[in-house]
Amino acid sequence: PRPDHLQDPHCAAGVKRNAEDSNDTSNESPLVGSNEEQCKRLCPSRSSTAEVAGTGMAMETSSVEQTMDLNLPIPDSQAEACLINFYDVEEGKLQINAVIEVAGFLSYDVALVTSAVDGLDEPLPPPSLVPRLHAVAHRPVHFSNPLLTSQITVDEVMTNVPRLRDELKLVLTQLLLGDALAADYLICHLISRIYLRQDMLVLGKFSLNLSNIPDRSTAADYTSRLYQLLQTLLAKSHYLPITLDNMNNINMIPKKNYETNRLQSGLLQLSDKTHLVIDETMLEPGQLNDRGVRNCRALGSIITNQKLEYDFQFYPVEFNTDIPVLILSEGKSMLPSDCHLPLEVDAACLATVGETFAAATHYMREPLLSQLRVYLSLVSTADYDLTPEVQQIVQDDFVKMRQEQAKTSAQDLHSLLVLAKLLSLSQGARCLTKECWETARQMESKRKARIR
Repeated sequence: PRPDHLQDPHCAAGVKRNAEDSNDTSNESPLVGSNEEQCKRLCPSRSSTAEVAGTGMAMETSSVEQTMDLNLPIPDSQAEACLINFYDVEEGKLQINAVIEVAGFLSYDVALVTSAVDGLDEPLPPPSLVPRLHAVAHRPVHFSNPLLTSQITVDEVMTNVPRLRDELKLVLTQLLLGDALAADYLICHLISRIYLRQDMLVLGKFSLNLSNIPDRSTAADYTSRLYQLLQTLLAKSHYLPITLDNMNNINMIPKKNYETNRLQSGLLQLSDKTHLVIDETMLEPGQLNDRGVRNCRALGSIITNQKLEYDFQFYPVEFNTDIPVLILSEGKSMLPSDCHLPLEVDAACLATVGETFAAATHYMREPLLSQLRVYLSLVSTADYDLTPEVQQIVQDDFVKMRQEQAKTSAQDLHSLLVLAKLLSLSQGARCLTKECWETARQMESKRKARIR
């Protein structure tokens, strides 16, 4: 049978952090998410010769190959593309944007490949630039954290959760300029994941908008430095600065090109559990063009419904997503969110923000760094239960909330239940207790007091 062709899914999976990655962020590029990087759609420059793996033979690469579009969702100088041939794969087994592990035969030999594929109306990149892999077996990758081996169990991690949460809250409180409440909300956001879809209701998502972020004149590069620290903790993440130029020029929505019969990748083509950090502090007044409006609408759809419409020109095709979104802004974001929390900035912390980031980087060394990475990856997968006794308490409290505030809706109850669940799991509890429910209610009361 004719093989199906799929581009290597790791290119659409965001930025993956390995366990061996250094926790020193001082040498990372200051141009994280810059306009030049975001808009660059061409492959990175390569040397004039490339070695064929395992042979020691050098293969010439032309200047044309060096500028060929690899159709990567996220332009990355370290990313590589691969064309994979699958044989006898049942329909529906390979999902779009899924991360998979493949075993097969890798080929760089020009003589063994053709320049075109059935169904595509444009020539393919040469194998020296995009090698061919003939798959023998494949399996899904449920966790992109390389530290999660078969020896690590959820039960083992849950025994250390209280200590690890305290360590993480200590670091995040300092990074968030002394705001302990914001640290609690950020921990809940970092472990959030969708656990159920029912009609239009998406259960488990917890997008967070942290506002009152210091401006660039007060704390230069605060948002990018905060992201770099979060990046060391997360398996997959992407930083998206919202500027007028980015919104009007970046292709965020995947689009079908009928001339080449090819799906052109978009920036929001991210695999599940890729944390998207949106930086609105760089936004300036201006006019959005048609693409900017569509990009803004696509971001809103992901945040609100965890769905993204792919543009097939004549009709849209909707795909489910599971992308936790964190929005950093000076005022309330122009984008929707499940939770909006203005920071309460401690003046002393703001005055020493540079030293704080340096100290946090030094503090999160091994083995603590690996333990925190495992904690954030696994804690949300633990079994969770709501006992009948606590259900009655929740029901009674909801009735009181409706009596005190008539505008209280079922969505408010849902948001509070999600927060209580994330708070329980983050503390190592597998069922909601009365004490944890009261803590969640108090957190919400404090948050709402800040936005009145």
